[in-house]
Amino acid sequence: MKLSLFDVSDPKNPVEKDRYILSEYWSEVISNHRAFLADEKHKVFFIPARSGYVFSYEDGLKLIRVTETGFRAVYINDYLYVIGSKIVVFDERSWEKIAELDF
Repeated sequence: MKLSLFDVSDPKNPVEKDRYILSEYWSEVISNHRAFLADEKHKVFFIPARSGYVFSYEDGLKLIRVTETGFRAVYINDYLYVIGSKIVVFDERSWEKIAELDF
């Protein structure tokens, strides 16, 4: 799966500024835009696949964190809650895992 970051300051001439290749072949984002989650405050986004992927987009695409689960996610204050086979909570300031709840 390929992620691309485009400069669209000229809508008639979008330019690919960066790309990142994941070793995944599918993400729900392909068919459901609601699976994509962006956090403008921290300049990151979440992509669900077999794992969850958190990328920074501030200076190009940079992989910040890979989560062991990753069906859906939500940002609350400065925390990322990743929901899958369990709920895992990450502090967005350090990207440390701070809590986990198994179902």
